[in-house]
Amino acid sequence: HLDAAFEDPRERLIEVVRYFDRVKEEHARSGCPIYRMVVDGGESDKDQVPQAAARIYGGFVDWAERQFRALGQEENARAYAVSLLAGIQGGTVLSRTLGDPSHLGRELERLTAWLTQIPNKKVFLGKAGPRRVAESA
Repeated sequence: HLDAAFEDPRERLIEVVRYFDRVKEEHARSGCPIYRMVVDGGESDKDQVPQAAARIYGGFVDWAERQFRALGQEENARAYAVSLLAGIQGGTVLSRTLGDPSHLGRELERLTAWLTQIPNKKVFLGKAGPRRVAESA
């Protein structure tokens, strides 16, 4: 579990991107298995399969939002989480459609650079906070 394996929320997010980099060849051949559930679902599964996929995607967005909040990105946390999933899924769709994993690879590189640059607003310089000048007695 990423929360236990990585103390830093940024590293957790980057590790998700690394995971998709490790499976990009498979995703270029087969696409996203969760999205395939929706596309390949039969008529009898019309309601259950999309709901299951929505729970999985929604769970990922909720988890990523918590990571962005832990970085102090309160105002943007949800939008950033959705953008992360959209980037991964968009790269996957392009790689699958065009049969070329480099599309996903480039998107994952962009996402990693983006995640690296997002400021951690919860990090402060020094542990004691700002120094105060002692008043003269």
